[in-house]
Amino acid sequence: MLLVGLLYFGIAILGSYFAHDIKNITSFLEPAGFALAAAIIFGYRIWPGILLASIASNYFIFTHNHFADTSQIIYISIVFSFGSVFQAIIGEFLYGKFILDLNLFAKTQSIFRFAFIIIFTCSIPATICLLLFYQLVLNPYDSYSKLWFSHWIGDIASIWLLTPLILGWVAKPKEEHTQKAKYTEVLIVHGLIVLIGCIVFLNLFQGVSHFKKAYITLPFMLWAAFRFNSREVVTAITFSSIIAILGTLKNFGPFTSETFDESFLSTQIYISIISITILGLFASVYENKESQAESVTANKKLTDIA
Repeated sequence: MLLVGLLYFGIAILGSYFAHDIKNITSFLEPAGFALAAAIIFGYRIWPGILLASIASNYFIFTHNHFADTSQIIYISIVFSFGSVFQAIIGEFLYGKFILDLNLFAKTQSIFRFAFIIIFTCSIPATICLLLFYQLVLNPYDSYSKLWFSHWIGDIASIWLLTPLILGWVAKPKEEHTQKAKYTEVLIVHGLIVLIGCIVFLNLFQGVSHFKKAYITLPFMLWAAFRFNSREVVTAITFSSIIAILGTLKNFGPFTSETFDESFLSTQIYISIISITILGLFASVYENKESQAESVTANKKLTDIA
């Protein structure tokens, strides 16, 4: 529990450096994804660690940013933290009820059930944030819908970024490990994803405007989904997502808009779309391979009997 709390605190502090607007309480790297993964792996008993780490990180970040006076910061930190705990615990409960398997990638329906779970659970802290800001009148009244949505989509993107990555590397994959003969192919595909991502999002080669299309990296991630195991697929998605985030923060890439809020929203949607698309495809491919293997085994048994 102590380790979970320390990691949560570290991710929250790191994420604060990716925040674009302290009044919106949103960041490109929220600890919600880590909290949900920890709850799925360790169960309900980790909630005190998440609560204390969330209170400490919120207090530190709000104080550092001079968000409000000290009494308000303490109150906000505590209320926000309970929202984070509810999100993780309810998410873990729904995951256990509708998905069951620690391996998220074994079934296509698990990916889409997971999507609905996070859509619902991410509304919990977003709504708490909205009600709290309304009570304390910390934002103009006409910005509350924007506040709720940015908080909601920020948590969704964070969960798609961190939770599958952690579960993919912690849970024992059911699919076969990548054969040694494929290691070179893995390095090539991941290298191409990083290279194309740097061209598209980080303006690696200035003047190459026809490459400024966000989804040009998609074919290489599809390649990974068809050829590799779950750990290598989630790693590919993470590489692409991180590069997109860095490019947006530097005001580079296809998501650059007139306002940073629009850029932020576009990047978060991009992360969510590529995650559910690639992971859903990977799960479908895995299911087909399992069905083929079962058919081969059944035919072999019938042949032996005959």
